[in-house]
Amino acid sequence: MYNPKAKANALAIVGALFYIICAGWVMLSKSSFIVLFSTWTHSVDLSALPSKTPDLMSVLIGFITFTIAVWIAGYLFAIFYNFFERGK
Repeated sequence: MYNPKAKANALAIVGALFYIICAGWVMLSKSSFIVLFSTWTHSVDLSALPSKTPDLMSVLIGFITFTIAVWIAGYLFAIFYNFFERGK
């Protein structure tokens, strides 16, 4: 059984760390990020998309909204997991 708040907090921290790593990578070496991410999207040519350099405000808004979304996902995961675990 999972404690929903603990699960949500842990997942939000992991998601926030991944977001920071990803944002930093894009700012430092966008081309290598696009090459790797293209392999994750089944070879979609992401270099064809318009190029925009991320600014601090867009990274901050993305960080906040992504962390909130991951927290909600973790909370819901724990609730559903506990529901199905009780049904065994």
